[in-house]
Amino acid sequence: MGLRPNDGRFRFRWCDICTLGISVDETFYRCWICNGANFNICLECYNIGGRCLIEHHELARRKDN
Repeated sequence: MGLRPNDGRFRFRWCDICTLGISVDETFYRCWICNGANFNICLECYNIGGRCLIEHHELARRKDN
């Protein structure tokens, strides 16, 4: 049985720094203020110092699975 792209297992987001995809099972960081409360940073970018548009904004560590 094939998986349909809209069955919930294909939720996907983009890192707003490197623009690479962040899959549903990956940890990432989100700023709830920048980019309409949807500024995402992949773990790799975060680990090398990537942050949101405003330095003092707090980031939430997330993993949606």
